[in-house]
Amino acid sequence: MPSQSSKQAGQPTAWMDRFRTPGADELISGLSETDQAIFRDVREQLLTLEDISESILWHGLPWRWAFAYRTGGQSEAEPATAYLVPNPELPQLGLPLSVGFVAGLKPRRLSRPSRERLVHATRVAGLLWTEWDLTSRAPLTEAIELLREAAGETAETKDAGAAV
Repeated sequence: MPSQSSKQAGQPTAWMDRFRTPGADELISGLSETDQAIFRDVREQLLTLEDISESILWHGLPWRWAFAYRTGGQSEAEPATAYLVPNPELPQLGLPLSVGFVAGLKPRRLSRPSRERLVHATRVAGLLWTEWDLTSRAPLTEAIELLREAAGETAETKDAGAAV
């Protein structure tokens, strides 16, 4: 929900204002306290991915200003590895996953909601664009694990790297 001061001043929230680049804290502060906690947690998890960088970019409707996460080898022309969308009404995590990667998954190892999300994802240019609502941590844990696996970074390789 937009902040009260933005409503009173007749100004769009930072997330909606295309003509002014907001900072990370400003975008996150537009979320409810509960959503802020989940958003920050997911953001921290994304930043632990190997060779990842974060930027805030305008993506047009419906995502508007969003955090984009790219690995070192990704160009700006390619879809990012992940997107965090600080929509005050429904914050989301967007994961573009390759069709080949998803086809190789064992469906029974995923929860039913995650399988449904993959089945109903929008397919564009060999990618399935999945959207995960930031309303609960449980499905997001599964989403982050899928992302790590898609990036070739399983929990085992991350633990092995940490042990070195």
